[in-house]
Amino acid sequence: MELRNISCRYPGEETPALEDISLRLESGEILLVLGASASGKSSFCRLVCGLMHHFYRAHVDGELSLCGLDPSRASLDGCVRRAGMVFQRPENQLTGTRFTVAEEVAVGPENLGLDRPAIQRRVDQALDMVGIPHLAGRNPMSLSGGERQRTALATVLAMEPQLVVLDEPASQLDPQGEHQVLTIVRKLADRGCGIVMTASDAGHAANLADRILVLREGRPALFGAPAQVLASKQLAETGVPAPVWMDLARRAMREGLWPREKAFPLSMDEAAQGFREVLRHAD
Repeated sequence: MELRNISCRYPGEETPALEDISLRLESGEILLVLGASASGKSSFCRLVCGLMHHFYRAHVDGELSLCGLDPSRASLDGCVRRAGMVFQRPENQLTGTRFTVAEEVAVGPENLGLDRPAIQRRVDQALDMVGIPHLAGRNPMSLSGGERQRTALATVLAMEPQLVVLDEPASQLDPQGEHQVLTIVRKLADRGCGIVMTASDAGHAANLADRILVLREGRPALFGAPAQVLASKQLAETGVPAPVWMDLARRAMREGLWPREKAFPLSMDEAAQGFREVLRHAD
């Protein structure tokens, strides 16, 4: 995925939803998009999936390459074969017309016109990838929030996209559900799938990201390696809170509790190691 000087505006709106964004995402990389409410995160997701061009009919300036495809010239069918999006509320993604999870996951491949054996193979692989083969016979409407989220992700994976976009996938999940989703994201990236994931705060997702983009009123406020972005003094100005472990480390440093020989931690793992040393010295 590559964006060059991209700006876009919804029909009837004068203010751009996104403005002057340029970046590139390689296969197997994870891009975490952060921002406060109404910062443009969902619009960014719709853009990179081709939905801005084909569903929202937005006015888009600049150049967008989606797995080698120009969404402004390609069909919606061509876009959805390359990129899939998991919406923030999974119940909005499920059709409600199928009686089992397996049938729901089969909807996409069926619409591609695949034969029955190919559809079954994709359904089985998608359910296995998200860890819910045991739910294949369940009614989608009877699932918990976390199960619905993974079912929605399975419907996207059954299309075998090269790019997977997740709009705040952990916003409605408990810590265990969030961990399960992030584990799946890591597995997808390891298999070569490009990942775009949004969140209102860095949290655990920052440990997975290769790069972080912070949006403010639709414009890129910060972009770079996670350590660089999360340590920036400009982060607070965007409305995105710094990770809790960074605040704890800063406080420990001010009070002289942080090991002098250790640098300021720029990842959760580095922070955990530093705090372990603090506790060991305290003992």
